[in-house]
Amino acid sequence: MLENFLPKLSQLVNGIQFGPKFYYKFENDSACVIVMEDLSAKGYRMADRLLSLNSDHCAVAISKLSKMHAASMILIKEEPFIEDIFNFGFPEGSSDDPGIQQHVLSDLFPAFCKKVKTWKGFENISRKLEELKPNLWKKTYECISREHDSFRVLNHGDFWINNFLFKYDEKSGKPLDCIFVDFQFTFYTSPAQDLQYFFGTSSLTERDQEELLNYYHETFKGFLEAKKNPIIPSIDDLKSEMSKRLLYNFFAATHILPAVLMEKQSEKGNGLDGILDETVKNDMFEIMLSGKRFVEVMQNNLRRWNKLGLFD
Repeated sequence: MLENFLPKLSQLVNGIQFGPKFYYKFENDSACVIVMEDLSAKGYRMADRLLSLNSDHCAVAISKLSKMHAASMILIKEEPFIEDIFNFGFPEGSSDDPGIQQHVLSDLFPAFCKKVKTWKGFENISRKLEELKPNLWKKTYECISREHDSFRVLNHGDFWINNFLFKYDEKSGKPLDCIFVDFQFTFYTSPAQDLQYFFGTSSLTERDQEELLNYYHETFKGFLEAKKNPIIPSIDDLKSEMSKRLLYNFFAATHILPAVLMEKQSEKGNGLDGILDETVKNDMFEIMLSGKRFVEVMQNNLRRWNKLGLFD
C-alpha cells in the first residue's frame, strides 16, 4: 500500500498526502524491514488517546479519509486488480477458520457481558447480550462480508486514533492536517468499514456521528463530481451501507474501545503478552471495562444500539 497505491491516490488529489512516504524495503525468510518517512520531522504527532478526538480533529481526519476513499473509486477503474489484492479486513478469518484476532480477543466480549450484568437498569440489554455472545464473531464476519456492498472503496482498515498523526497550527493549537499510518488491514469494501470502526472506537455522540457522516459525504461527493465520475453514491446510499455494518460499530466498541479509553496499565503486565497470560489478562480486562469514561460511553452506546434494534 505504501509503496504502490498511496502515491497513486495522492496524484489523483493534487498531491495530498495520505500516509508516510515509502523509501525502501528489505525482506527475507525471517523478517521484513520497511524504511519510511519520519513524519515528526514535519511536525506531525499523535493526539492524546485518553482525551479522545474533539470536533476539529475528527473533521480533519474524516475529510482526509473521504478524499482517499473517493480517489480509490477513480483508481479502481484503472487498476481493477486492487479488488483481489485487498480482499480481507479486520478481523481476519471466518467462522470456519478464525483469525488471530479472534484467538487473542475471544474472552473480551464475555468479560464485557459480565460487567454489564452489574450495571443497574441494563438488565434487559444484558440478557440480549448473553444471547448474542455465542454468535458474535460469526455475525461479525458475516457483517463485513463484501457480498453485501452496494459500492466499494479502498479502506484504511484500522482507522482509529493511534493510527493518525496530526500537524497543528503553532498559534491556535488547532489541527491543520492528518496523515494515516499502519495500513496492514487495507480492505477494498464499503466505506462503512472505516466509518463504523472509527465511530465505534471514538467517544462521539450520536449527533456528532451524524454531522461527521454528512461532512464525509459532502467532501466525498464533491471530489467525485469534480472528477466527473459516472457513479456518485448519495447520502442515502451511504446511510444504507452504515446500517448494514452497524454490528461492526458494536464490535469495534466492545473490542477496541476498551483499550482506547484504558485509564491506566495493569501492574501485572500489558500488551499482547499480557492478554495471552490468563492472570494478567483478567486484570487488564477489569481495568479496561471499569474505567469511568468507558462505562459512560458504553452505557450511552448500548441504549442507542438497543433502540435501533441491533440486539433483536
